[in-house]
Amino acid sequence: KAILRLTRGGKLEVLANQFEGKPLRSLNDLTLDARGNLYWTDPVNSSLKNPTGNVFRLQPNGKVDRVATRLAFPNGLDVDPDSKHLFVIESITKKVLRYPLRGKGALDKPELFYNLGGSGGDGCAFDAAGNLWVADFHRPETKRGRLTVLGPAGKLLGALDSPARSLTNITFGGPNLDEIFCTTDTPNGVMH
Repeated sequence: KAILRLTRGGKLEVLANQFEGKPLRSLNDLTLDARGNLYWTDPVNSSLKNPTGNVFRLQPNGKVDRVATRLAFPNGLDVDPDSKHLFVIESITKKVLRYPLRGKGALDKPELFYNLGGSGGDGCAFDAAGNLWVADFHRPETKRGRLTVLGPAGKLLGALDSPARSLTNITFGGPNLDEIFCTTDTPNGVMH
């Protein structure tokens, strides 16, 4: 349970493996902001009745901070292209939360950016235009996962049903970063 960096020479370096002298509980998704801060979600044992999930930040100087707490299973997260907000999917509440990125302390109180409904989201990624693409885990009405696309103002722009039962994460790739890759469940794999 650590943040690791693989060097160009093929060596693994431990960047963070504890907070306040205790081992990290869990690491789920991670993202970087424009200032070089690395954020990750820690959802272990978190539930609606026991919201013990956290968001941590590793600063470029090596300091680890807990920047958000009392979340009901924080999962996917990403920083918008302008590096002004951190978006966190709180899977159990089915919400996409938006935190302003200001200063070096704890994050301000989040605002609701979008309510996904369904079974809640998993991973997410921004495109160059500032649209948030969410791996909408599983839709009860279709019995499939879907990609949900949200505009910068929190409006639904569209959705694309998946042939898989669940979508778990998403990233952009390819030579022009205009190709979508999603991890799936049932069948397990990567959708392109």
